[in-house]
Amino acid sequence: MSRRAPVLVAALVGLLVGYLAGTIRPTPEAEARPDETWEHLDVFGEVLTLVQNRYVDDVPPRDLIDGAIRGMVDQLDPHSRYLDPDERDAMRDETRGEYVGVGMEVLAGDDGGVVIGEVFEGGPAFDAGLMSGDRILTIDGEDATGFGTVDVVDLLRGPRGESVHLDIERPEVGPLAFDLVRDVIRLVAVTEEMIEPGIGIVRVRSFQSDVASDVRSAIDRLQDASDGELNGLILDLRGNPGGLLSEGIALADVFIDEGVLVSTRGRDPDEEQRWDAGRSATRYHGPLTVLVNGGTASASEIVAGALQDHERAAIIGTTTWGKGSVQTIIDLADGSGLKLTIARYYTPSGRSIHDLGIEPDIAVDAAALAGDATSPDADPWIRAAIDALAAPAEPTADEG
Repeated sequence: MSRRAPVLVAALVGLLVGYLAGTIRPTPEAEARPDETWEHLDVFGEVLTLVQNRYVDDVPPRDLIDGAIRGMVDQLDPHSRYLDPDERDAMRDETRGEYVGVGMEVLAGDDGGVVIGEVFEGGPAFDAGLMSGDRILTIDGEDATGFGTVDVVDLLRGPRGESVHLDIERPEVGPLAFDLVRDVIRLVAVTEEMIEPGIGIVRVRSFQSDVASDVRSAIDRLQDASDGELNGLILDLRGNPGGLLSEGIALADVFIDEGVLVSTRGRDPDEEQRWDAGRSATRYHGPLTVLVNGGTASASEIVAGALQDHERAAIIGTTTWGKGSVQTIIDLADGSGLKLTIARYYTPSGRSIHDLGIEPDIAVDAAALAGDATSPDADPWIRAAIDALAAPAEPTADEG
């Protein structure tokens, strides 16, 4: 028998002993079935020993354990994930608003494969001339037509200064080849623009650190540009995949004076929490619309759901993604991490939008979406938002 296999099994048994002893607090259901857990751990140890001793090639023990952990976590749900030390570091960078890559968003194509979404100005992809809508064919010679977006992102990222080769298919042009050099990409999560006199738009691309503060600053700049008379505001959350829950809550608080913003409930009673609005955090009280689509997910759905339930804004677009779960990242002893789903969130009215999404108040034909253009003439979604802002408010019972 390999000398390493018993050591590995012993380490795993030690973890389980800690679990059962309360080092990691189990739920009452888990406490009721320790024998079942032991039984399956014995099988795992048996398989690990067989692989260590009889598999045709010698596999590093760390690779085996990492693979086992990934398999365990991957079968939970699409959002739980084991992160090796490099992946954990990369996620820290993303929440700070930067990463090493080529500077572009990738999306699932309508007919399979992956296409390029937004290309970030100033990044390697932008400088090389890649464009939104380009379909990725190969990455460093590897066929990427059957890959998902996560696979493509993993291949596009890497050490700063290293090159990556892309073959793409551009509509009405044909195949093109690009050699890009990876660099630090600093994401600008919040941008704003006056699109008509007195009407501004704020786009939020993701919920990284300080997003709510950045939105407040953007609103201030818009108000200054309109001599303090901002008659309407459009909050664009299209394609926003979410991010930090705390920033989503803080952004909803920018527009809502009082009441519940969101609540969470999980298996652990400690995950039952509720966040209320605070008047001191509110920055904008005027007419508001929110743009959403199928790429609006997670923290951005929290914002849209809170604004919809409080009847604070008209939600415009198409049904959102439907990611109504909350993840936390637990740092592990060796520098790796565990991204684990711990709760589901509920809108102020008590709705769970998990796998359902948020239905817009005003639907817009998805085929009418014209990229990220902020011209009303180029983007019918923005036109619909402007029309909604101009519509007179319906009187309430108090107003007679």
